[in-house]
Amino acid sequence: MPKLPRNLIWVAIMVVFFCLFNYFNFFSPPLFNSPDEMAHAAFIARFAESNSLTIPSAADFGPWAKFVFPRSTYSTGQEILPVGFWGLNVSYGLMAKVLGTGVVYFTSVLVLISAWCFRALIQSIFKDRQIADWSLVFYLAQPVVWYYTARSLFPNLPFFSLLMIGSYLLWLRPLSRRWLNDLLGGGLIGWALLIRPSEAIWVGLIFVWVLLLSQPRLSWSRLAWWMISLLPFLVGYLMVTRSLYSGIISYAATDSWALSHWWDWIFPFGIKPWAVIDNVFYYFICLFFWLSLPALIGVFSSWFTFNPEQRKKERGYVLFFLILAAFLFVFYGSYVDQRAFLRSIGISYTRYWLPLYVLIIPWTILGWRKMSHWWGSHQFQTTLWLGGLILMLILNAGIVFLGADGLNATLRNLKHGAEVRTDLATWAPAQTIVVTETEDKFFWPHFPVMKNVLDPDIGQAIRGLKESGWTMFFFTPLLHNGQVKILNARFAVFGLELVPRRIYYPHVLYEFRLLPDSGN
Repeated sequence: MPKLPRNLIWVAIMVVFFCLFNYFNFFSPPLFNSPDEMAHAAFIARFAESNSLTIPSAADFGPWAKFVFPRSTYSTGQEILPVGFWGLNVSYGLMAKVLGTGVVYFTSVLVLISAWCFRALIQSIFKDRQIADWSLVFYLAQPVVWYYTARSLFPNLPFFSLLMIGSYLLWLRPLSRRWLNDLLGGGLIGWALLIRPSEAIWVGLIFVWVLLLSQPRLSWSRLAWWMISLLPFLVGYLMVTRSLYSGIISYAATDSWALSHWWDWIFPFGIKPWAVIDNVFYYFICLFFWLSLPALIGVFSSWFTFNPEQRKKERGYVLFFLILAAFLFVFYGSYVDQRAFLRSIGISYTRYWLPLYVLIIPWTILGWRKMSHWWGSHQFQTTLWLGGLILMLILNAGIVFLGADGLNATLRNLKHGAEVRTDLATWAPAQTIVVTETEDKFFWPHFPVMKNVLDPDIGQAIRGLKESGWTMFFFTPLLHNGQVKILNARFAVFGLELVPRRIYYPHVLYEFRLLPDSGN
């Protein structure tokens, strides 16, 4: 293929995926469908405006201030703080000073760049241009990459993209000034860890692996450049975390992780073998079976068919994957996600295992190619192989856009949330607080919010705030009469009752009222 048409094809592919990745950013209202995204958006805007990582409480809530904050945040009573991953807020907040709300497009740009780096790395290992080219396409079309790039304020894709670009610079050293590869590559990896410091353990394992493989040609100067590039991010992380949380680890400071054994510092969710097996089976093998099963064939195919020199690289790649998979499967597979039964792409395991989904891509390509060679003539084999790749792309798009957590359903939910918030703003009193279990993402920071409605402390706080003159609403999915009676029985302990105000199908808005003679 002539060079110019080939380049034009790649440009067209990049443009198509940029548009697909920004599906939400083009069409959705300025809301987010998860507490993490909602919190990041608020703190990014705050940092862009005032260089601050904290948001002052919306008002003086008196002794109840420590209960008025949304999920994915932490309140001191006077300020609301981010819970972990503040590096994304700083990084995107700095860019937002120039780009404004256009900063949400930066995630997709990072992913597109990292795809080319992934292609180069695969080319260096497999020495097969066809595998490398298709690996780039399936990196961009990988359902988890596609889905979480579209939901652009999750930290997983910015973290992984920076890690991929940094690894490309450190491993292949494409820049003519050799030291510059080490300085920039190490800096990008440091930036990635600033965004997701919880991944430092397995990134450290990769670093040790690279040291072992590179030992014959590794120099002290390279190590020095790596340390120099990483040091500013390490110092910045320690300083900011200590300032925000008065500790070194933000999760520990907010009691998100309970460290009851020494090994919990490595596996904070514990080690739960049956949970690991169940989650790996459903979320790594079954959920994307058209990718995982061909990858298994591809592994065996590559293991036995390459020449000795190439086989060494292939087996090194397999061994690297197995070590990383063993750690990540146990680390995140032991986490109990309350929505795991949904078997959906939006469940947390998919984004936690993103590196593993990406690493199996060249094996998936090899597997489909191997299966196509089992039938018919050469021409039919080529048709079958290309047909299989197209089928995979269709299945990828289906799981990204369809289903309960798919982009189509999420977009409808965001539009619903925007309508609710806009309507509430037209008639709710100035001193309004919305209490909700999972829909705080619709209201904050425009309205103060509270969560954990069944917590006795929250019930007491609702009563106290109501007596202080605040209008207290409860926003929830539609309830049947039996559920309302149960809730009212619980709230009666605090002298409260629920009175329906408006239905926003499939949700309903109640107002908390004081029961007669409840002050006695």
